[in-house]
Amino acid sequence: MSINRIIIIVIAVWSAVSCGNRTAKTVGTDQSADVKATVNTELTGMTIDLPLQRFHAVKDGMVIPPEEWKTYYQEKEYSIIIYFGTGGCTVCEMKACHLWDDFIDEIDSDNVNYYFVSRPEDGTPLNVLAAVVNESYFSLPVFVDTDNAFMDANNGLPAIDTHTSFLLDKDGRVLFSGDAWKNIAIIKMLVRK
Repeated sequence: MSINRIIIIVIAVWSAVSCGNRTAKTVGTDQSADVKATVNTELTGMTIDLPLQRFHAVKDGMVIPPEEWKTYYQEKEYSIIIYFGTGGCTVCEMKACHLWDDFIDEIDSDNVNYYFVSRPEDGTPLNVLAAVVNESYFSLPVFVDTDNAFMDANNGLPAIDTHTSFLLDKDGRVLFSGDAWKNIAIIKMLVRK
């Protein structure tokens, strides 16, 4: 199955489980325009700090302590940060977390850590978010940034949209930033060099 077809299927499923007031993302047959619109080259080379100690981690219906979530991560050559939940329906985003398992399977690299960071602006309580992630059967912890720690730690970072993704090297430098779903081929190429 081609990458374009996989992306279209994933986006269709995504839109089906997301809020009804959201518009569905579409991918045309000519991805060059989509890539230009969804890759932020001005951030390439910038160092991103991920202040995990300031986040709450949720998995399996509960808030989990650092000693537990740290078991999911070892030192690897790359990290992918998926930042979501800003300006939208946080619960809707959390319900769709399991779709990222397909993304991880598609990247198919043992050399990548995945960090899912949600910045809920709608006041959804942490225990509700934990329950929603549990219902999605997502395989990794989701880090909930209740006090805007990510943006505070990266004060040179421009305002970012929901679903902004960052591919970082082992030193935290940005190799790619943009919409991971629309640029899965680029990410695969970068982590398999």
